[in-house]
Amino acid sequence: MTTDNFLDNLSTEEMDLSLRIFDLVTGRAIKKVYLSLSQEDKKVMEEVFLSEDNGKKEKFFEEYAPNFKEIFKEEAETIEGEIKEEIEKQI
Repeated sequence: MTTDNFLDNLSTEEMDLSLRIFDLVTGRAIKKVYLSLSQEDKKVMEEVFLSEDNGKKEKFFEEYAPNFKEIFKEEAETIEGEIKEEIEKQI
């Protein structure tokens, strides 16, 4: 069962690991979007991401990747599988 305060119950090490995994999932999802864009749209994305304006970034995803949440979920599931495989190798 997941609770709203799940992150509050993590140790520092667990929080660090969770943030690293989140960054990995986010990076892979953004890369997947980037690779699916035309050259022109890639230039738009680069300009948006070089800015410090998070609002522009959100609008970019709304326009160019309205399915970003689904992409993110797929990447999270992929990474979860990779982590499980690695753990099984260690056992």
